[in-house]
Amino acid sequence: MKKIVSIIISLCFVFAPIELNAAAIDNSNEISLVVRDIIQWQNDFLGGEDELSEHIGENYFDWLVFGGCRIYGGESLKDEVNDFFSENKDTLTLPDTERLSIVYAACGGDITENGMLDSIMGSLHKAELKTKIVNQLIFALLTVDSGRYKLSGKYDVSRSDIINEILSRQIDCGALYMMNEKTPETDLTAMAVTALSPYVNSDSEVAEAVDRMLGYLSGTITEDGTAKNWGKASCETTAQVLTALCTAGIDPLNDSRFIKNGCTLKDGLMTYRQADGSFAHNDDSTGGDAYATAQALYSLGALIRLQNGYRNLYDMRGELTDIEYDMLTKLDDDAALTDTADTPAMEKLQNLYSAIPTSDRMYIRNARYALLNEDYSPEENADGSGTRSGIDIFERRSNAAKLSAADKSAVPLTADNAGSSISPMPRNKGRNAAETVVLLLLALGAAGTIVWNHTVLKRSQKKL
Repeated sequence: MKKIVSIIISLCFVFAPIELNAAAIDNSNEISLVVRDIIQWQNDFLGGEDELSEHIGENYFDWLVFGGCRIYGGESLKDEVNDFFSENKDTLTLPDTERLSIVYAACGGDITENGMLDSIMGSLHKAELKTKIVNQLIFALLTVDSGRYKLSGKYDVSRSDIINEILSRQIDCGALYMMNEKTPETDLTAMAVTALSPYVNSDSEVAEAVDRMLGYLSGTITEDGTAKNWGKASCETTAQVLTALCTAGIDPLNDSRFIKNGCTLKDGLMTYRQADGSFAHNDDSTGGDAYATAQALYSLGALIRLQNGYRNLYDMRGELTDIEYDMLTKLDDDAALTDTADTPAMEKLQNLYSAIPTSDRMYIRNARYALLNEDYSPEENADGSGTRSGIDIFERRSNAAKLSAADKSAVPLTADNAGSSISPMPRNKGRNAAETVVLLLLALGAAGTIVWNHTVLKRSQKKL
């Protein structure tokens, strides 16, 4: 089993970078090389195949596995993570169980089947929520949302309880705090944005709180693109802010709030990169740091996922199909153009929006609660679909690939898509949705011309 881990890591080097449009090619190649260097560093740092599997359960290694799985996919570590949890669950802390659950989900595991979800939610009680450290609440929310699991009143604490308690930790400047209310923490604030982003479209209170958090985060960015916590910039803080923006659907490479002196958060992150592929903790560090490297890895995974239209870093469900992706993109574009709630266009927009499963409305970035006047509970945000095997987002998949029966059943069957053969190919988030519409119109026009010509020809033949 130890050899499996080494083989998976070795296989990471053979995948060619995904082909994107011209504007994204250089950036994608740069990131792919950085990611591969991290994987190589990991292999060298841990000493080879005999030692790799011995590190499961260690904080930095678990997050390295998480980042690798969200970029390269794979299920090979699923059994080992599950075995570690089964053997140690009675002594694991809540943060340990949350971390392992997220890693297990990233490996394609279902945390409702092995007791992980029960262990986490069983540790949370309404009367004791205020005694929990806020990062425990944040990662509890990320865990239950990794597969959009339904809680269904089975536990003492609901999603709403967790969300409300997280919001209660926000202070006047917009940030969150850990222990001291007078000490805002950038890392925690970024993590909260990551966890709360799926609810921005459905809850005006969450939307307002996240906006204030983003305002605070913007003020932590330095002139070189790094992010500060407690007055000092670090790789980990920069990685957390980068992850938060990507999860919230904010392009960190183009949003002026998070670009200082022409430097983006990606630029800032790269200032910590070491010659051996690792990342340093901060400017005072003399070499690479395992924790910093792990967080740099998964923040880059979050960026790649945003740029190419995949589900966000902590949403471990099966990837969106082309039909689902195009529907969400078109609706997002239309929502951005609509500025009034009292027009036929808005009514049509609302109808389209209502047709999208609530658990996927988080990907309509421009459709805010106030715009579409929709209201649904956090529990309705869940669909109980669990998690499925990840994909290699650097690997070009074949056009011949077909959706499984389960994937097809998730797509509403209409006259527009009935009988269609869909290939879930990698997509660039920045592509113009109008191009798709134009191509469809051209195709329909061509088909209409063929039918018309054929009809005219048959009539002519009859006359002859």
